[in-house]
Amino acid sequence: MPGPARTLAPGLGLPSALPALRLLHAHFGRLPWPRLLVGPASLAQDGFLVDTALAGALAARSTEGLCPLLCHADGTPLGPGARATNPKLAAVLRGAAVAPTPDLAGEALLSLLARDLGLRGPLPGPRPTLEPALQLPMPQGILSTTPSPSAGPELLARVEAALRSGGPSPDPCLLVPRAPVTPGSGVLATIDSSGSVLLLTSSLNSSFGSGHLSPSTGVLLSDLVAESASEGWACPLVLHGGSDDTEADVLGLVASGNPVVARVTTRALLSRLAGPQAQAQQQQQGPTQSPSICGQGTLLQVAAHAEHAHVSSVPSGCCTFQGF
Repeated sequence: MPGPARTLAPGLGLPSALPALRLLHAHFGRLPWPRLLVGPASLAQDGFLVDTALAGALAARSTEGLCPLLCHADGTPLGPGARATNPKLAAVLRGAAVAPTPDLAGEALLSLLARDLGLRGPLPGPRPTLEPALQLPMPQGILSTTPSPSAGPELLARVEAALRSGGPSPDPCLLVPRAPVTPGSGVLATIDSSGSVLLLTSSLNSSFGSGHLSPSTGVLLSDLVAESASEGWACPLVLHGGSDDTEADVLGLVASGNPVVARVTTRALLSRLAGPQAQAQQQQQGPTQSPSICGQGTLLQVAAHAEHAHVSSVPSGCCTFQGF
């Protein structure tokens, strides 16, 4: 389900994560939807402790637009060990827990945002949709990914070209050039023993997004809008070992935040398919010579085999055996 950026107001992205997750649950969820929001609502209400990295980022910039979430009552930024709470967001989540449909969950959030921003007239509705996956039959199974605006089409083209040429070369791992502009983003990957996979990417585009906190919702709005969205910044894939075998091996890979994620993900996939012997051969050739490149981002891998699930991460610029 790709998520094209939509504009709420000039320079402000439209939040769509909540209705998108509600839509996914309506089609694939098993636990009651209200139960799933108990933990997030409690976390928003009780808050979290600010760590050193966040405190340093807050101290380096103005807190204008971020209060009261990340500020003391006098407007100064929260320091290490301070607790950041978000009761407004907790209330939004509790309301979404009882929304009967994804549309109503999104519309309730949108009406509060519109009131905060003084918007009038018809607003762009956060109406996520389920799109058919792009698929590529392979000897090892069926490879599935998301259509544009993700990097899925580029990913399939790279994999198909590599398979035609005989797979990855035995050379040491490819160095990934540092991207001049990289959207700040987060990735989540999880899998269960039945082979159900969730690969999720989300982004505010930059560290604090637009720097505008909606007072009625507690939502920090992104500046990832249609005009500025980097094409292909997210790249998920799922490889299912058989089209009709419920016990077949399943592999999921997801990365985001870098224009070259399709290249990195392709390399990780082909190395995985080459088997332990090829990875051992790469390891004997030595690790990558550029640690700074290894730290650019993380590619998450999840796999299910014989009812056992495994989750691991791969630094996005490194050989895939590093970081497992």
